[in-house]
Amino acid sequence: AWSPTTLSPLQTLYVHGGVRTRGPYAELSDAQFIRACVADLEDLLGHTREAAALIAEPIQGVGGFTSPPDGLFAAFREVLDRHGILWISDEV
Repeated sequence: AWSPTTLSPLQTLYVHGGVRTRGPYAELSDAQFIRACVADLEDLLGHTREAAALIAEPIQGVGGFTSPPDGLFAAFREVLDRHGILWISDEV
């Protein structure tokens, strides 16, 4: 994670995203996976300073052209809207 310094007060944190080819979420159904990712986001937001934005890459080309299950980003968006956090889609 990027940490703030005297040169930059910004910090970058990461939540689990759309890739589930391995790790603890690999065997989950789409619905279970979405719930787990949303819980990860909620947990992060509950334990950090106020976030300005969430930047997500809808289709991860470098990671093997993976895409999240339908509904993941909509679920993230609901959480972000409740917290007044900007959603940025990093797609070209």
